[in-house]
Amino acid sequence: MGLALALALVAPHQELMAAGPAPVVLGTTAQFTILSGAAITTTGGGVIQGNVGASPIAGSAIHLTQAQVIGTIYTVDASGPAGSVDDPTLLSAAKGDLTIAINDAKGRTPVPTGAFLNPNGGNIGGLNLVAGLYKFTSTAYITGASVTLTGGPNDVWIFQCAADLEVGSSVQVILAGGAQAGNVFWQVGTSATIGTFAVFNGTILANQAITMDTSSVMNGRALAFSAGVTFDGTSGTLPTPQNPAQGSLQVDLTPFLAVGNGAEWQVDGGPSQVSGFIMPNLSPGIHIVSFKPVNNFITPANQNVTIISGQTTIANGFYAALGGPAGSLTVNLLPQPQIAAAQWQVDGGADESTGDTVNNLAPGNHLVTFTPVAGWITPANQTVTIVNNQTTTTSSLYILIGPGLFGSLNVNLLPAGAVSGGALWQVDGGPDQTTGTTIANLAPGNYTVSFVPIFDWIAPPDEIVMITAGAVTDVSGLYAATNSFIFAHGIYNGLFSTTNGVTEQTAGMLKSLTIGTNGIYSGKILINGASYVIRGTFNTEGQASNTIPRAARLGGPVTVAMTVDVNQPFPQVTGPVSGTNGGLPWVANLVADQASNTVPAAEYTMLLPPDTNNNPPTLSPGGDGYFLITNYTGTVRDPAAATVRITGALADGTVFNQLVPVSQDGYVPIYASLYANKGLLLGWINLYLTNTDNVSLTWIRPQHASGMYQGGFTNVALTNQILLSLWADPPASVDLLTDLSTRETIDDPVFLANYNLTISPALDFANVVALPIVGGSINRKTGFFRVTLSVRGTVIGDNVNAGTVLKGNEGIVTNGNGETVLTSFNGTPLVGSEQITLIGYGAILQNATNGGGYFLTTTNGKAIQLNP
Repeated sequence: MGLALALALVAPHQELMAAGPAPVVLGTTAQFTILSGAAITTTGGGVIQGNVGASPIAGSAIHLTQAQVIGTIYTVDASGPAGSVDDPTLLSAAKGDLTIAINDAKGRTPVPTGAFLNPNGGNIGGLNLVAGLYKFTSTAYITGASVTLTGGPNDVWIFQCAADLEVGSSVQVILAGGAQAGNVFWQVGTSATIGTFAVFNGTILANQAITMDTSSVMNGRALAFSAGVTFDGTSGTLPTPQNPAQGSLQVDLTPFLAVGNGAEWQVDGGPSQVSGFIMPNLSPGIHIVSFKPVNNFITPANQNVTIISGQTTIANGFYAALGGPAGSLTVNLLPQPQIAAAQWQVDGGADESTGDTVNNLAPGNHLVTFTPVAGWITPANQTVTIVNNQTTTTSSLYILIGPGLFGSLNVNLLPAGAVSGGALWQVDGGPDQTTGTTIANLAPGNYTVSFVPIFDWIAPPDEIVMITAGAVTDVSGLYAATNSFIFAHGIYNGLFSTTNGVTEQTAGMLKSLTIGTNGIYSGKILINGASYVIRGTFNTEGQASNTIPRAARLGGPVTVAMTVDVNQPFPQVTGPVSGTNGGLPWVANLVADQASNTVPAAEYTMLLPPDTNNNPPTLSPGGDGYFLITNYTGTVRDPAAATVRITGALADGTVFNQLVPVSQDGYVPIYASLYANKGLLLGWINLYLTNTDNVSLTWIRPQHASGMYQGGFTNVALTNQILLSLWADPPASVDLLTDLSTRETIDDPVFLANYNLTISPALDFANVVALPIVGGSINRKTGFFRVTLSVRGTVIGDNVNAGTVLKGNEGIVTNGNGETVLTSFNGTPLVGSEQITLIGYGAILQNATNGGGYFLTTTNGKAIQLNP
């Protein structure tokens, strides 16, 4: 990183190995100094060298006069300024070529990294940049100091700015070593602003507006695709190709008051030029620079400048106020002597030290600026008023940056749709900031947080916040959508249940609710084992209601009221679902997430443990349900295609297989109607393993006449009980035993990728002398395991031949003492070496160092545990 930074910022041109990317091809756009998609406005005075045009807006929106343009003003119709030319064909071609140029500059690769990505945190003021491709992921700034582009006449710079380009007052884009304005390209995602008295070099390719503030100078092009151009500058000049055998000259004039009153310069007695203009194609050798007289200022003496082939020579001309009305300015910098290196300038002139006095300043307002000092906060610029025959004295305080003396401000913007649409914020009108950015070293006190307006969203009102020393102040800004459906359109899936708990009759799923950009929707309600279609249109408030006309025998009508909410971090559909059950009213709460899976494709194993209130164990299964979860991500064009497939079994042996959607924040709604639509599995899991808010699963098994758990049960597994772990097929080097038949009994250690297989203490057989393992395996692909146990009895009585193996799990009952007893098919206890087999199932949690499963008897389920 250190080497890359050095090469990018300070290396002399002659040491470079490359001269940057290929130039951006401008096509017919190249002839325009200003080209816009909307109005071209001005407060008057400036001169433009090169053509001007606007399309598709009418010619009447161009407020320049032909006297200001050394070139042609092109319009789409006959309503333009006097002398303009009506040529919509040329303008259409130029706008088309501008689109191509913007896309070319924006799409250049390879994507910049290191010192070419967000150089100096996004503010390149004070840097010296070699030719190359630079990228700013937010607004690009040139503030506080000038930026120098050092390179040869054929070297190219392309700057990719994702948001705005902000050029501060009085700063310059300096070209050194022969670098040419025609080879500098600024691709701007939104708008560009050139500050007062700034000197800018290069072609701006902006999606939106371009503003040149008072007395600014541009050597390049202002090409704004969709919005307007404000030209309040002194000049805008089309870049002239440089003859490599020739040199260039740039002359900067100060103070700004003289520039504003008409100060200009000439080389070798030629045409007058404004401050900051670069005169190309001068022959190598000595040339004479002279200066235009300005009232109330002393004209600088002529200067001899030396032009070098392939390079740009920079000269300065200072106009001193003379005679008549004049005043002086003294500036004291504090504290001293700690900041002895600090300096100040008036109107962009020479550096001055603390206590210095500048004389011969014309009465009126003047701008005082300050140089940065490492470790100190630079004072803000000051505007001072000079009075005739008086000395104005002012002071500025540098503040030491240190812990505990200052506070910080963090602003989060919502919702996600507004953030992706370009939502930004500022503090006290400063640079744009993205959501989640923290600004440090703010002095205690009140600050104004404002929010950038963006298309299709209403920006939050300004907010006054108080900064406290040593603390971070957190602020949220909530944008409101002008049309919710633009951001809410998509597919939603979610669940509803009452606050009193989940029942089969009052809980269900909203599935595949598709909302269009016009608010039209359709989807399904799943409840009590049935599916019902709902359709309609959301009103302008984002609300809709449907009544499902169910028959009384099915529970009667169900009303679904929905509200689209785009002001969450991710869009949701919420509302009440209501009906009656057994004549009693019920109301459930619906929450549905937008399906747009951003979770990486992966597989997981999950265990659903037994109810902690399972005592005695005959009330509900004592083992773990186990599942394999496979996440299939969506595509960029169809994020809603993302789904999760869940396969496995509940701990009573009920096989489970479901394909369900995934929300943007990783939540997966699970709904399954079980046991002939009389039971239910419902709840949420989250594939982002660190996000467990609102995660739970409810498993309902109804009462029934025979078999296990005849009384039925409702098991609720909460966040900390559901065990979920990523599963990856272990490499061959991992000891994962795939054949368990070599183990003699469950008392022998069985190493399964560093796990031991044990049987839960809840398995308590009466009269059992051994539990040998007779077979089993582990599936490396899924993490599932299968184990077979052989159970033998003692001499209690015999009506079964010795060694008989009973089928499945038949022959196991529970006696009156709650013990499990081995019997034959007709209920007679087994004798001696007589045996039956038990088959258990489960899954490994690869990242949690444990696992689990179950096997079944005829009356209940027992646990298989994997422990490290």
